[in-house]
Amino acid sequence: MSVFVGKSGVGKTILLNAIQPELGLVVREVSKKTGKGKPNTSNLEMFVLGFGGFVVDTPGIRESGLWQAGDVNIAWLFGEMRPYIGRCRFGAGCTHSHEPGCAVRGAVAEGVITDRRYDGYLRIKRDI
Repeated sequence: MSVFVGKSGVGKTILLNAIQPELGLVVREVSKKTGKGKPNTSNLEMFVLGFGGFVVDTPGIRESGLWQAGDVNIAWLFGEMRPYIGRCRFGAGCTHSHEPGCAVRGAVAEGVITDRRYDGYLRIKRDI
């Protein structure tokens, strides 16, 4: 059994229709104003897949975040950043976002940590 979970309007039901077209699940058009999908699923629904197994389509999540993150150093959640934590010019106080001599940012510049992962780190840090 699998569950499709994600933000509202990202295409979970469209993906399910692509996997099992004969379900013919109703989807709404992408908004011309925002360029984003419009949420349509309002409750959990489980489907039997023709090739075996089950999948649950869920309503979209409006907000997500880290549960009780508190004072956690978010960089520790990124395995590729761990070897660089504490090696920055400003030590454990480095936010890895703007400080000179940041070992994490240096690893990003060298390609050891991908821009995509580093951007994800910055987004999470900004949102908590």
